[in-house]
Amino acid sequence: MKIKEAEERVAQLEEEVAVQEKKFPTVAMGLGPCLVEEDLKLLKSKIRETKHEMDRLLRVRGGSATQTTTLSPPTGTGAGAWGEGEQPGFCMDYEESDEAILEQFLARFPQLQTLMTTSIPFLNQGVIRNMVGLDNLRYLSLTIFNAISPGQVSNVHTLLNTSPPNLEILRLSFLDKDDGTADLLVTDKPRSRGSSDSTVPATATSPTAEMFSTSSSASGPTTMATNLGATEYEGDANLDLVRLSIQRSGPLRSLRRLFIEGTLALPGASTVNQHRSPDSQTWIAFLERCPNLLTLSLGGCSAHVLPDVGQAVKLYCPRLEDLVVGHKSYLSTPSHELLDPNLAILLSSITNLKRLRIDTLSLETNSQVLSVIQHRFAESLTELSLNDCKYHRLRYQEESHSIFNFLRSLPNLESMDLLPSGEMFHTFEHALGCSRFVSEVFSKPWTCRGALRVLRINIDGILRKTATYSMTREQDLKQSRLLQRRVCEFLGSLLQLEELSLGVLASAPRQKATTCWGGSGDYGIFDRSVYLPSAEDQEHGPVYGAFKFAGIQHSCLALSLSCGLELMSGLKRLKIFNVARMNHLIETEEIEFMVEQWPKLEFLPGLLRWPWFQRESGEPEAEWLEQKRQVLERDESMVLWMKEKAPFLRYS
Repeated sequence: MKIKEAEERVAQLEEEVAVQEKKFPTVAMGLGPCLVEEDLKLLKSKIRETKHEMDRLLRVRGGSATQTTTLSPPTGTGAGAWGEGEQPGFCMDYEESDEAILEQFLARFPQLQTLMTTSIPFLNQGVIRNMVGLDNLRYLSLTIFNAISPGQVSNVHTLLNTSPPNLEILRLSFLDKDDGTADLLVTDKPRSRGSSDSTVPATATSPTAEMFSTSSSASGPTTMATNLGATEYEGDANLDLVRLSIQRSGPLRSLRRLFIEGTLALPGASTVNQHRSPDSQTWIAFLERCPNLLTLSLGGCSAHVLPDVGQAVKLYCPRLEDLVVGHKSYLSTPSHELLDPNLAILLSSITNLKRLRIDTLSLETNSQVLSVIQHRFAESLTELSLNDCKYHRLRYQEESHSIFNFLRSLPNLESMDLLPSGEMFHTFEHALGCSRFVSEVFSKPWTCRGALRVLRINIDGILRKTATYSMTREQDLKQSRLLQRRVCEFLGSLLQLEELSLGVLASAPRQKATTCWGGSGDYGIFDRSVYLPSAEDQEHGPVYGAFKFAGIQHSCLALSLSCGLELMSGLKRLKIFNVARMNHLIETEEIEFMVEQWPKLEFLPGLLRWPWFQRESGEPEAEWLEQKRQVLERDESMVLWMKEKAPFLRYS
């Protein structure tokens, strides 16, 4: 590749990134469309690859890359670097000796504006000293791995106390387990560049919350064990030192976004102080320095911390408008009795919330949290995401409190996301029953109908004629088609929709079930029983094979013209139609309809069924092979048609 061609390619890719980010400005905080976020990651990876190739060509010719194009560390260090637009930036993946390299790099490039690390085994004083001196640093993202030693704890406090003065975005992510489950947002595990083994030292499994449970560096690196064994007076004294040290550092007036990923509180730490845990004391003090904070993300947090954080936000962060709260593990979700009131207290402390994401939490349909959202933010809330949350008996609950009330009482809601993240296994708690959905949406109007631009929901419980249920009565199938047409009729009335996601994209699972079975690939890591209907589900009505396999929807909308797709012709603004992992019946005729009726359509994720097509339980092999052949033929036919008639259309 010639250098000039590479430069042109980089410029083109950066322009595409700018367009995507402009269309979806909330991608950075995790509230934007996940599909676009994946596109951005892909585009930026292509930019890095192209710039690395430019570096290689320049070295061959005896030249050197400029700082605004790429910042390359010494050859052989394994550190990758790139510039984001006109803002010079650096990203590094670590080995044990890389702290010295990073320290030298920071000293060499004092004008650095973006610094991201994938894992830091030890944050030394030299790195911190040079980092603090970066007056132009705007974006700092640190993924700290195995941060359990007293020295590491002390250094993290030093970093908090002496943050670069002009930071706009700060992200701190703490890994505490070898399977990477500590983070709410998945981060790659560190591994040696000379080895493919992802195993980490046994000490990595110790809780990282210790770093927020000790005194500040000014009082010496006291360990967590010392604090827990101290008297209440000594514990309070240590907390006061932490708070005082951070308060004296002065305000961070430029800080707009704060992301904390990983456990905030260590179980049992509250025994030092019955009212405030050491970590909450630290973060309250830090929030006091953030008067202009707009975005706060708490991933993997303890429910005990939420009221204190809410009080700090109320007093010191009056401009907060974006909030993300989540727990680190779906399988160990904290009890509803503690979580629900504490999260409700936090939400009640915010006055003008515009965007809210609640991730991996258990929410009852009569939840205080849902009630606060519905009444306190009725006018201000524009984006709401409840990802991987458990909605108990949502499909059958007849009480007034339900997820549908959001769509009736939030008139300015532009984005509603109820889908699993794709990193979680499917359960019935993530789905809305088709019959209930139809009765709800046609009995009471949605006040947000005219504003809704993004809708992500999972609708199931639809009877489909399959190999397993081939003997189903024809009358039941007619009723099923009628229900599907009613759903399509309603979806077609949401005229402002730009994204409609009915399916879930696949991604690497971040949670591991305790019971595994001998499977393979993307589907074979969880206990089969996770995906089968519970006794309660069976009691309340038949479930026709829904979610037989992890992440595959079998009792979903067919989305064929005969089942109501033509009733969605009014979606003239639609750009993304996500049908991933749905057992849909879309063929070339349906694609022609979409291209003709949806003039702005750009992306059809999940269109091709072949990549995930699976054999049904009990289905004869000969029938399965024939169906497999038919699916492949349909996919090939659609691909050929799109290449000829709609080359602009992206699909997966």
